[in-house]
Amino acid sequence: MGTASRVLLAGGYGVVGSLVAGLLRKHHPELRLVIGGRNQAKAAAVASALGNAEPLVMDIGKPDPLATAGELSAVIGLVHDPDDHLLRAAIRRGAAYADITRGLEAQVAAFATAALETPRAPVLLSSNWMAGVPAILAAGAARAFSAVERVELSILFDRNDKTGPDSAGAGTGLDERFTVRTGGAWRIVPPMSAPERVTFPSGRTRIVSRMSMADVVTLAQATGAKDVLIRIGLDSDGATRAMRFLIKTRLWGLVERLSRGKTPAHNPKAAGAAHEIVIALSGTKEGKPQSRQITLLDRQGQAHLTAIGAVAAVERILGLDGKAALRPGLALPETAPNEARLRELLRLEGVEVA
Repeated sequence: MGTASRVLLAGGYGVVGSLVAGLLRKHHPELRLVIGGRNQAKAAAVASALGNAEPLVMDIGKPDPLATAGELSAVIGLVHDPDDHLLRAAIRRGAAYADITRGLEAQVAAFATAALETPRAPVLLSSNWMAGVPAILAAGAARAFSAVERVELSILFDRNDKTGPDSAGAGTGLDERFTVRTGGAWRIVPPMSAPERVTFPSGRTRIVSRMSMADVVTLAQATGAKDVLIRIGLDSDGATRAMRFLIKTRLWGLVERLSRGKTPAHNPKAAGAAHEIVIALSGTKEGKPQSRQITLLDRQGQAHLTAIGAVAAVERILGLDGKAALRPGLALPETAPNEARLRELLRLEGVEVA
């Protein structure tokens, strides 16, 4: 697709969106970027700073948010698309599509929407943690096993990390039971269950507990693991215990309503903090026990790591990473990923992978 590629970043002036735009300009200066959103001034400012870019006033709340967008090679969803208007519009135009913003239920709905529309280009639903970066690394590590028994993804969320306003509702549903892969079966488990103390790459040791993420489903299906655990902890054990208490006593919803949904993920006054992840796999190879651990430390925070994942998604759907683009139709981060290129991006962007 080369120099002719025109890529729309819906929400390209947000906290994560502007980072994605900057990284795409850095690593693919030939791309023609379109910065889309409802705020013309913000879109124009980002486009002007990038060069070879243009603003587009668009509203995802409208049935066809791409009505004035012109020809596009790809559409990247960096803001919530609750009614799938952006997804439908991209598919109907034959544009490649990727998004990174959906919760698990919204992702299931998007699969139904996309399947009914019969895409003629790749549709990559990459709303796993950090836009699929840990999922790709975990799936890659699983190939060293004859059989994978367990995959664990432990996340250290620092409340001083910078996040965008779309993260304000990240705590919604955190107090609800959800489905996981455990003991080789799909079972419903309590929220914030299975606590465990994990040591993160910075040396911090914190309590993490189970949470619902798309990775629970996608990694179970991609690796065949009997147990998949996605767990999160806060930078303070006291804060994690308080959150678990509020959830257990059913007070979480009240606290969330009183705080207008801005607990615990969105802190508009955040000064910035590192984001840390531990990926652990266990199983067998040729009948012998096998284990592997991968750690990620992004000192620039979760928005930066998410942006790297989004750039990798753009590269995959357009074939900008030295491999053929994904085939038309539905895809996940684990669908034919270019792990070597992802690791190169992480290295180039200063993310510590061990």
